[in-house]
Amino acid sequence: PSSTDPSPRNRTWSFKERSRLWLPPVTADPADPYSAFVAVGGTTGESKITYLTFSKEQNKIIASELPFDFSLGNAKVRVSAIAVSPFDFDVLYVLTSAGHFFRSTDGGKTWTQTPDFKAPKNHYFYGSAIAPSLKTPGTIFIGGSGYSNPGVFVTTDNGDTFIPMNRGLPKTLVYELAVTPDEKLLFAATAVGPYAFNFADSTWYDIAGATTPDQTYWTVDYVPQLKTARFGTYGRGIWDFKLESILAVSPRRSKPVDFAITAFPSPARDVVTFSITTSKAAEGSLRIYDSGGRVVAEFKDRSFRRGANRLTWNGATDEGFPLPSGTYLAVLSLQGRATYAKILLLR
Repeated sequence: PSSTDPSPRNRTWSFKERSRLWLPPVTADPADPYSAFVAVGGTTGESKITYLTFSKEQNKIIASELPFDFSLGNAKVRVSAIAVSPFDFDVLYVLTSAGHFFRSTDGGKTWTQTPDFKAPKNHYFYGSAIAPSLKTPGTIFIGGSGYSNPGVFVTTDNGDTFIPMNRGLPKTLVYELAVTPDEKLLFAATAVGPYAFNFADSTWYDIAGATTPDQTYWTVDYVPQLKTARFGTYGRGIWDFKLESILAVSPRRSKPVDFAITAFPSPARDVVTFSITTSKAAEGSLRIYDSGGRVVAEFKDRSFRRGANRLTWNGATDEGFPLPSGTYLAVLSLQGRATYAKILLLR
C-alpha cells in the first residue's frame, strides 16, 4: 500500500455467528469494489447474509446484517452459495443446504423462493455453486452434489424453473462452475476431475489429460484474457487449461471403461470388502465419504485389471481411527467417471 492508503490494521472483521458453513460463502459486490456479501449466519442463530463495506472515511470494515432468514425455521439450514447478476447488481441469487434456490431483485432486502424445486445439496464445508450467464440475462447455472440427482441445473427464466444438465457428467460432487463470456463452454470443478460442457452438443466432457492429477478439483475460474480455465486441486496445485479452439467431436470415440462396485457384508462390523469389476484395465481411486460429505479414507492411484478386483477396508480413517456406526459412501472413480456403493457400519 502507498503512504496515502488507510491503515491495514482495520482491514479485518471477526464474527461469532455459528449458523454457517465451515467456509462461509462470500461474493464481491460488483457495484462497489470495497464491499462483499458473506453468509456467516445470524446473530441469534438464523441463516442470514451480512453485507461488508470498507469505509475509507472511518478506516474500518462496517458490517450490516440483511434481514431475511434463509433457514425458514430449520436451524440446520445454511446458505451454501451467493451470486450477483452481471446485468443488474440489485439481483442476487442464493442456494441453501436444504436445496432451496432464492432470488432477490432489490439488493437483498426481500427474497422469492423457487417453488417445487430441489437443488443439488452442498459439500459440508465448501458449499455449492452458482454461475450466472455472462451473455444471457436470466440464465443461471447451479451445481452441487450429484450422487442421487443431477449435479448441474440451468434456469433460463431467472430462477422460476430449472432443467438438469447431466448428459456425460458422472455422479459426483460439483464444487464450482465457470462459464465463458460467449457461453460456448461451461467448466466444472468436481470430485472426480475437471469437466467442460459443450453447448453445441449439450454434453459434458472429461478434459483431464495424461499429466493432470487424479484428484479432487475444488475451484475453477475462466480467465478471458488468457482464454484459460484455471482449476485449483486438492494438494496438487493450480492447473491451467488453455482454450485454443472447439473441435467437432468424432462419433467414433473409444469406448469408455465400464465398471461397477459392491460392498459386503452389510452391515459390516469391522472389515468391508469391495468387489470391483471393470471392462478393461484402468487406473483409478476409491474414496470413502461419511454422511456429511467428508473424505474419511482414500485408496489413491490404484490399478484395476480387467474383470474382477477386490479391495478391503478396515472401517477406519487413513490415520487409523475406527469410525463410528453409520452410513458411508464408497465412490469409485475411473477415467473421469464415477459410481458408488453404500456402506453400513454397525459397531
